[in-house]
Amino acid sequence: MIASHSFIRRSLLLFAALWLLAGSCFGEEITVKKEPDDFLIRKWTTENGLPQNTVTSIVQTRDGYIWVGTFGGLARFDGIKFTVFDSVNMPILKSNRILSLYEDSFGKLWIGSETGEVYILSDGRFEEFISKLHFERRTVWGFQEDGNGNFFISSDTGLERYPIDHRGSVIMESGSLLSRGHTYGFSVDPQKRVWVPIEGKLFFIDGDRLSPWLGSGYPAQDSVQKVKFKEDGQMLVGGQTTLGFGDDRGYRQVLPLDIRVHLSGYAVAGNKGNFWFQQAGQLFEFRPNKTILHDISGFVESGTRQFLFDREGNIWLATQADGLVRMTPRSIELVSRMLGSEITNVYSVIEDKTGTVWLGGTELFAIDNGKVTIYEQQRRSTYLPVVKTLAVDKDNTLWLGGTRGLYYRERNALVPVPEFKGESLFSLFFDKDRSLWIGGENGLWRYGRSNVTHFTTAQGLVNNSVHYITQTRDGAIWIGTMGGASRLANGRFENFTAAEGLSGEYVREILEDKDGSVWFGTYGGGIDRLKNGKIRSVSSINGLLDNFVSRILLDGENRFWILGNLGVMSVSREEMNSVADRKQSTIAGAVFGISDGMATGEANGGHQPAGYRTSDGRLWFPMIKDVVIINPLLKETVPPKVIIENAGSVDSSEEVKSPLMLRLPKQIDVGTDTKNLEINYTGLSYTKPEGVRFYYKLEGLDTEWIDAGNRRTAFYPYLPSGNYTFRVKALSAGGIWSENTESLSIRVAKSFWQTWWFFSLAFIAVAAAGFAAYQIRLRQLQARQRRQEDFSKRLINAHESERGRISAELHDDLGQHLLLIRNWAEMALSERLNELELKDQLKKISETSANALDETRAIVRNLSPQNLRRFGLSASLRNMIEQIESSTGVVFEQSIDDVDGMFPEESEVSIYRVVQECLNNILKHSESPRGVLNVNRYDDTVKIVIQDFGKGFSTDHAFETPASDGGFGLQSIIQRVSLLGGEIKIESEIGEGTRILIELR
Repeated sequence: MIASHSFIRRSLLLFAALWLLAGSCFGEEITVKKEPDDFLIRKWTTENGLPQNTVTSIVQTRDGYIWVGTFGGLARFDGIKFTVFDSVNMPILKSNRILSLYEDSFGKLWIGSETGEVYILSDGRFEEFISKLHFERRTVWGFQEDGNGNFFISSDTGLERYPIDHRGSVIMESGSLLSRGHTYGFSVDPQKRVWVPIEGKLFFIDGDRLSPWLGSGYPAQDSVQKVKFKEDGQMLVGGQTTLGFGDDRGYRQVLPLDIRVHLSGYAVAGNKGNFWFQQAGQLFEFRPNKTILHDISGFVESGTRQFLFDREGNIWLATQADGLVRMTPRSIELVSRMLGSEITNVYSVIEDKTGTVWLGGTELFAIDNGKVTIYEQQRRSTYLPVVKTLAVDKDNTLWLGGTRGLYYRERNALVPVPEFKGESLFSLFFDKDRSLWIGGENGLWRYGRSNVTHFTTAQGLVNNSVHYITQTRDGAIWIGTMGGASRLANGRFENFTAAEGLSGEYVREILEDKDGSVWFGTYGGGIDRLKNGKIRSVSSINGLLDNFVSRILLDGENRFWILGNLGVMSVSREEMNSVADRKQSTIAGAVFGISDGMATGEANGGHQPAGYRTSDGRLWFPMIKDVVIINPLLKETVPPKVIIENAGSVDSSEEVKSPLMLRLPKQIDVGTDTKNLEINYTGLSYTKPEGVRFYYKLEGLDTEWIDAGNRRTAFYPYLPSGNYTFRVKALSAGGIWSENTESLSIRVAKSFWQTWWFFSLAFIAVAAAGFAAYQIRLRQLQARQRRQEDFSKRLINAHESERGRISAELHDDLGQHLLLIRNWAEMALSERLNELELKDQLKKISETSANALDETRAIVRNLSPQNLRRFGLSASLRNMIEQIESSTGVVFEQSIDDVDGMFPEESEVSIYRVVQECLNNILKHSESPRGVLNVNRYDDTVKIVIQDFGKGFSTDHAFETPASDGGFGLQSIIQRVSLLGGEIKIESEIGEGTRILIELR
C-alpha cells in the first residue's frame, strides 16, 4: 500500500511538472520549488491529540478558536491542545463522523455529519437542527448564507433553503427544498451570489431558481465538484479529473487531477487574489501571472479537504489522511537559502556603501540583491585567512582581520598589512577622524598609514584581549575586552570591571544611547547600563532571554535587538530603561529562534561586528549554523486573545463548569473555604503558541502580577470566604500583549459563622460567654508574654554568650599575651643581660605584642563592623561576600544596589547582622556550593533576596526553634526584621534549598 501510494505521488508530481512546464494554455511562467522553504510546516496527528487523522473541515470562529471536523469527532484547538466533543462526552452528537463546519454571521457554529445530522453550537450549547421538510437528509457537505437573509444546507439528498430573522434564528416553517439532487459545497462570487454544484453541473441561486453556469469549454464528461472565486470574478473550477480557470467566456484547464488521490474529495481556496490547490506532495499557488509549486512532501502525501487562512496569515490544511497541517510564512531569511547549501563559521557581517553585504568567516561572502559570491582564495594572498572582523572605510575599501593579521581589499585582491602579520584580530573600527582602531589577542592599536600606536595593560587598558571598539558622541573611544570595558579619552584610560558594578567582565558589545547612557552587552552577565555614573544590570532574572549577549542592534522603531545563545530578543528601549531604573521588574519582548526557522539559536559572537543593520532596515546575525536575516517590519502584529476556559476545585465532585470547557460564566460561586481551586486559561495565538507567556493575579489575594511563563493553569490551595477577581493577560512570542485582560469573579460562600443568624445567636450568647472569652484572652496574653520573655531570655543568653566569649578571649588569649610581655619585660629589667640576650627578649615582646594587637582588632571587628562606618552598607555587604568566597569556596551571584543613607546607622547595623547571619546559616547548614544575594532599591523600598541551593529544611516548626550554636535562630531573625518595620518570607523544602525574602521601607 505504501509503495503504491508513493508511486502515485511521484507520477503525479512528474505529470504536473511536465504539464506546467509545457506552458499550459495560459502560457504562464512556472517556478518549481523543491523544498518547503517558503513556509515553516508543522503537523498534528492522533499522536498529538487529534481525534482522527482524516480532517474533513476546518474553521476559525470569531472567538479565535480553530474547530476541526474529523471522523473521530469534533475538536476545538487553541494551538496547544485539542478539546474533543463526541457521542461519548456529548450524547446529543449522534454521529462522530463530522463532515462540514460553518460559522454564520451571528456567531453560531453549524456542524454537519456524514449520516445527515445537523447541529448548532451557540452560547456554549449544542442543539440538533431538525428540518420540517419531508425528506431524509444524508451526508451534509456544506452551509452558506447569502446577503438576503437566506441560509442554505447542501447534502447528498438535496439543497435546502431557510429564511433567518434579525436575531439569526431559522424560520423553520418557511423552509423549502430547491433541489433533490446530489449537492456539494458552496461558493460566493463578488456579487454575493451563491454557487453550488448539483449532480455534476454548476448553478448559482437566483431567488427560487437555479441558474446554470453557461461557460463553454468545460469537459462534458467531467462532473463539477469544487468552485472558488477571486475578487475579479474569475473562478477556479475543479472536477473529477480536471482543474482550470473559468469566467463568463469559458473554461481553460491548467492541471489534470487523479481521482485516486481525491476519491474522498478535495479543496480549492482563494486568498489575497491567488488561488490555492493541493495534490499529493505539491501545493499549487496560482498567482495572476505565475504558478508556484510548493513542495510539502514529507508532511502531506494525500489530498486536502479544506483550506483555512487564519487571522495571523497561517495556512491550514485539513488533509485526507495526514492530520492537521499548519504552514507559517517565514519571517526569517537564511543565507543558506540564497546560497543553496549549508553555511557555517561566519563571524562578522557588514554592508559597504554600494549595498553589498559581506560575511567573514572561513570563507568570504559577498551578497548583492540575493546573489552570493564566494571568495575562497585571492590573488596576492596565500590562502584566505579565517576572517573574524570586517570594516569599511570612507573610500568603500573593505578591511579584514582574522587569524593571520590585517588585510584590505584592492582591485578584487586581498593585500596584507605587514605590521600585523601573525596577529589574531577580533575587532576593527574607523573613528570620526577616519583612523582605524584594531583589537586582538595582544591589545589595541591605532593604525595610520604612517604610524601605529599600540596600547596594552601597561598603558592602562583593562585587558589585552579586545573584542569590540566604538566611539561615543563626545569623541571617547570605548573598548570591550575579556576583562571589562575601557574608555580612552585625552590619552587616559578609565576602566569598568566588576568592582565598578559590571555584571560580567567579558564585554562583547558597547552601545551609546540617545540620552548619552552607555549599554554593555556581556557574555554571562546580561546587559549593563552606565548612566550618571551608576551601573544597573538587566538579566534573565528580569526576563532577558539570555545572559550571554553578543550583539545589540537598534531598529527604526526604537527597539533593541539582542543576540544571544538562545536566539534573538527584541524589546523596546523604554522597557529596558524602566527595568534598569527599577521602575518595573521584568521586560516583555519578542523572541526569535528555531521555531522561526533558524538552524540554531546560538550566536557566533565575540567578533566585530557580530550583526549588522543594513540600509534596507534588515538585521543580519551570524549564528553557529547559518546567518539569519530579520526584517523588523515583518514582526507579529495580531495580539493573542485570552480566554478563561474552566475553573473549579480539583477535590470537588461538583464541577463549576463542564470539563469540556464550552463557555464559562463571568462569575462563579464556589463552596465554603474552597481548597485546591484550579483555573484553566488559554491564549489564542497560532503562529508560535508554545511561546505565549501568561501573567495573572487574584485580586483580594495577590498584590502583584504573577509571571506564569507558558503555564496555562493557576492553582490556589486555599481560599477563605469572600469575593475575588481573577485576571489574566498574555504576551505572544512576538512581543504583542493580548487584546484583552480576561477576568473571572469568584465568590466563596460564607461559613456558617458569617451568616446573620449566627450573629444573632452569638449576640444572645455574648453575656454568658463573656467571662470565658476574658479567660481565653488572658491566657493568650500570658502565652504571648511568655513567648516574649522566652525570646528576651534567648537574646540575653546570646548577649551573655557573646560577652563570655569576649571575656574568655580577653582572659585566655589577650591576657596570656600581656602576662608574657610583662614577665619578659621584668626579666630584662631585673637581670643583667648581654646585648644578644636583650635583643632576643625584645623580639619576643614585639612578636607577642603584634599577636595581641591582631587579636584585639579581631575582637573589635566582631563587636562592630568597621567597614560599615567607613564604606557604607552596600560596600560592606559586597566585602562580606568577597571574604566568604575567598575563605570557603562557596560562589555567590550578587546584585547589590546603592542603599547607603536610606536607613539610620543603628538600622544599617541590624540589616548587616541579619544578612550576615543568613549567610552564616548557608555556610553552616545548607551544604550548597552556591548562593544568591540581591539587594535592590525601588524608590523608598529595599528588597533583599538571600537564596541557597542546598538541602533545605521543613518550615513546619523551624521558626519556633532557637539557634543551637549561640547565633540567631530563624525566629530571632524574624524578630529583628520586625523591629526594623520590615516584612520577611522564608521558603524552604527538603532537598530544594532555601529562599529568604526581606522587604524594608
